[in-house]
Amino acid sequence: MESKQVLSIINEVENSIPVQTWNIEGMDIWPYVRFKLRSSLFVSESRIVKNKYYNLLYRYVLGMFRYLLTVFRQVFRSKHSDRCDYLFVENGVHVAKHKDSFYYVRTDPVREKLEKKGMKCFTYVTGYKFNSPSFFSNEHIQYAMDIKYFLTKLLKKKRNLNIEGYELFEKFLKKKDIYDKSLSKENICKGVRDVLFYRDFFKKRLLKLKPKAVFVLCYYSTYGYGLIKACKELNIPLVDIQHGIQGDHHTSYSSFKKVPKNGYNTLPDIFYVWDEEDRKEISSWKNDAIKIFKGGNDYFNMWKQSGNELVKSTKEGIQERYSLSKYSKVILFTVYPGGGHDDLIVKAIQNSPKEWFWFVRHHPKSNTRSENMKERIGEVKCGIAIDDLVSIPIFALIALSDIHITDSSSTVIECAEMGVSSIVTTKEGRDFYKTQYEQKMLLFTTSVEEILKNIKESKRKSVGEDNESEGTEKLIEIIDHIYAHHN
Repeated sequence: MESKQVLSIINEVENSIPVQTWNIEGMDIWPYVRFKLRSSLFVSESRIVKNKYYNLLYRYVLGMFRYLLTVFRQVFRSKHSDRCDYLFVENGVHVAKHKDSFYYVRTDPVREKLEKKGMKCFTYVTGYKFNSPSFFSNEHIQYAMDIKYFLTKLLKKKRNLNIEGYELFEKFLKKKDIYDKSLSKENICKGVRDVLFYRDFFKKRLLKLKPKAVFVLCYYSTYGYGLIKACKELNIPLVDIQHGIQGDHHTSYSSFKKVPKNGYNTLPDIFYVWDEEDRKEISSWKNDAIKIFKGGNDYFNMWKQSGNELVKSTKEGIQERYSLSKYSKVILFTVYPGGGHDDLIVKAIQNSPKEWFWFVRHHPKSNTRSENMKERIGEVKCGIAIDDLVSIPIFALIALSDIHITDSSSTVIECAEMGVSSIVTTKEGRDFYKTQYEQKMLLFTTSVEEILKNIKESKRKSVGEDNESEGTEKLIEIIDHIYAHHN
């Protein structure tokens, strides 16, 4: 189901059922249920890649080995203190390698700006990817969470939870023929128990660190809602950092129809967004308690500076590695998680001349699908790179490409800002990026012939000026105001 349809159903629920009153042990649960409903309706990659045994091996055998290796290395590095001004909670997905060190491209630029102001910062990294060494000090906490979660389930008695009026929601879903077991009252209560576990997990750590604010990447996850609730109970402002497309189709950032007067205590206090378009969307539904900071995309802006030494050296290394100078066209194909809509693009690769070169880059969460993509594409005349592209900064690939193609990846936004046109092959992709479509930086096509024609005629365009962003001082001022108000 497409995002627009998903949001329409969610809004229908909000308009007909008093979801804003759902509360369990002091926690407003509708934002969490909204997230679960979206996950149920939207076709995700987890429903396509079904090798559970591989995931278990990757996470708990190979992953544990990498984790212990990382911990061993950190023993010989300077230890962080028990206190910090700002804590970052990073999901480990958006990362780039520069000069043998890994840089978290969404959170590290913000951290860097704050540290230049004399603030002490630290980062927690979740997920099962362990990138070491890193630019800034951090701690991988995923296995600590997993172990404590297992022990809690083993030793503690299960909470009996209830959601008054939830039967109306189940009835609505069944009437629409979209009911899924994951949305049963029993499963939602189980999920809420997990959120409460993460609340307790983070609460203990926050009491030691005592940060003035917590920054999180992608707040909408089970642990993310727990982190938000822990911060609310400790009167610590929580800032969600934009990671990609938001706009009017993203269910976690748009079109909440019923927001309580005091707000949901499972939503961030501050949304750190890139531009005016995202600010306007969140402003259209938020209450007065939620603040918005237009900070821009710092890492992206770095790649628009042709004189930047890091940018120059990274680009030169990629050009040499793939001998790009011998190709007349370089095409970037960003594979959207979930797939299923890129058959036209695969056929275009198969019919490309030998003078063209393709970068086939998977989403960082789905790099394990590269073998499947190589099998689908098969032998081709053109140049092509699929493996090991995730660690290469996406902006470096954009900077070296003549055109970008995808079914609906948000890389469309960055490409337009860097003067590179995009081709999308789905109506949903076209609807996602109305601004780029109106600016003629986005082409919509449904045939292989048109794809090849557009690639052949593609030309980079001059880059416009950056959107004006608010300064770091403004962000600190907003945080300090909320912190002082709560404390």
